[in-house]
Amino acid sequence: MSPGKQARSVLTRQNLLNAARHIVENQGLDALRVEDVVHTAGVAKGTFFSHFANKDLLIISLLADEFSAIISDTDGQKTPVSVDAFCVSLKPILDFMSRRIVFDLVLKYAGVTDSACEAEADLVFSQTMNLSTRWLTQMQSDRIIRSQADPVILAEGVLAFITHSVSLLLCGSIANAESRDNRFRKYMNQWLAPC
Repeated sequence: MSPGKQARSVLTRQNLLNAARHIVENQGLDALRVEDVVHTAGVAKGTFFSHFANKDLLIISLLADEFSAIISDTDGQKTPVSVDAFCVSLKPILDFMSRRIVFDLVLKYAGVTDSACEAEADLVFSQTMNLSTRWLTQMQSDRIIRSQADPVILAEGVLAFITHSVSLLLCGSIANAESRDNRFRKYMNQWLAPC
C-alpha cells in the first residue's frame, strides 16, 4: 500500500471510530449500529467492513482505549501492601468487566488467534495478567503473599476469579458490585494467603 493510501486508510478508520464514539456518547453502546456509523462517518458500508470484520470488533476497538486508560491509571499505583489493597487496586478492572457487553465480548474473543481481533480482544486478559504478575512478584518478595507459587500461575488465578466474580454478578447470583467485590476479596485471601 502506498504511503498516501495508507494515510487515508488510517484516517478512515479513525473517522469510523470517531463516528462510533459520537453515537455511543449520545445514544449509548446498545444503540450502536453499523448503518449509523457509516452514515455518520460518511462512508460506504463496504468501507466499514474493510476496517472491521464485524460490529463486535468495532466495539472492542472502542473499549480498548477505555481499558488502556484504566490500566494506565491502575499501573501508576504503587504495589499493593496487602491482599485487600490488591483487591481495591483491581476494582476498576472488575467494574469495567462487569458491563455486560464487555464481559460477553472479552469471553467471546479472548484467546482467538485471528490476527484481525487478537490484539484488542485479548487486551483485558493480557494487560491484567501483566499488571497482576508484576504486583504479585513484588508482593512475594515483600512476603505479603505465598512465595512458593509461580506468580504467573497466581495471576492466572486472579484472572479466573475476576471472571468468576463478574459472572456471578451478571447472572444474578450475587446482588451488586459490593457483593462482587466482597466475593472477590474472599477468593483472593484464600488464593494468595501465605501457607
